[in-house]
Amino acid sequence: PATAAMAPETEKAVSLAPDDWYLNMQLGVHYLDRGKWAQAEEQFRRAVELVPDNPRAHNNLGLVYRGLDRLDAAAASFQKAIDLEPTFLRVRNLGMVLAEAGKYTEAEQALTRSIEMRPTQYRAWGLLAGVYANERADAAKVKETYLKAIALATDLLRETPRDEYLLADVGGYYAALGNEKEGVKFLSQAAALAPDVPEVLYQVAVGYELLRHRDEALRWLAKSRAGGYPAAAI
Repeated sequence: PATAAMAPETEKAVSLAPDDWYLNMQLGVHYLDRGKWAQAEEQFRRAVELVPDNPRAHNNLGLVYRGLDRLDAAAASFQKAIDLEPTFLRVRNLGMVLAEAGKYTEAEQALTRSIEMRPTQYRAWGLLAGVYANERADAAKVKETYLKAIALATDLLRETPRDEYLLADVGGYYAALGNEKEGVKFLSQAAALAPDVPEVLYQVAVGYELLRHRDEALRWLAKSRAGGYPAAAI
């Protein structure tokens, strides 16, 4: 990904070589990482125009559409990326936006396929647990799936104990299970490590809301919005 320092250089390079798909991708990733959805969309759409069979460009465009809360467009982009080159991550992305769109049956199918492709990916298990919960599946099944996600994530935490996204996910899983002690522990760690990362703070807010800590949820939600998290996606 392009760093902040590289951004002006990459913008200049794109202006000089607008038909270089790789430079457009680099600049798009820079904008994507910073939640600049409109700018990221422009770059990835240009990359898709230049190289229509590039699955990475379609996948990244799907991430942009998700940020803009255009979930049907996001699903279509992820599906195009999968058609070109199926990977567990792209299939998981598809399952994620289908779940967010309330299409739980289709989401379950995609997430199950993603897990079959890579059984150790904790986030797919966590998303699947959320789908089961929304489908009103057996409580034991929901709990078992969340615990599977937690176990896999805990293994990763031994290697990257300061990964704010990972900590926020684990805190959210514990919160979904009603485990206040563990939920608050991980959510507070994530917030402390990422005070300026809107997506992490939004996940922290959701975790506190699940724990019925409304004041904390609203506090972190406000910080997330102030950092640029899109209102449409809330």
